[in-house]
Amino acid sequence: YTKELRGTWEMTKAFSAGPFNAYAIHNADSGSIIYVTVFVLAPGSEKRDMMLQLDYIIKNARLTSEVPGS
Repeated sequence: YTKELRGTWEMTKAFSAGPFNAYAIHNADSGSIIYVTVFVLAPGSEKRDMMLQLDYIIKNARLTSEVPGS
């Protein structure tokens, strides 16, 4: 299963804010839960397309127990 949380973040005493997505992904093979958080800091820029790209990367990633190079 995967749980998803979407929202906006902001820094106190700074003029920075933006969108974030946080995921809790259950790895059925190992029984572990993997937490992934993505956010965008791009003052003065449209953030929608950046968030869509980050969502695509996370949602199309595949979990593996293999260690690269072994």
